[in-house]
Amino acid sequence: MEEATFLSDRVLVMEAGPGRITDDVEVPFGPERDGELKLTPEFLEVRACLQQTLWNRTDATAAPGH
Repeated sequence: MEEATFLSDRVLVMEAGPGRITDDVEVPFGPERDGELKLTPEFLEVRACLQQTLWNRTDATAAPGH
């Protein structure tokens, strides 16, 4: 998650099935990024959002009947 948040302008979250995109998360940082960005509350919030989105997708596919 950290690498995707740091390097990307946008992260697409996909389902395990036939490559269906389930979420499109915008990463709101400009092109000039340094290591200090990873310590900011804004960076941590975007990373947490991505983690939660992925975990929710994982939980949904692990539910009975999926």
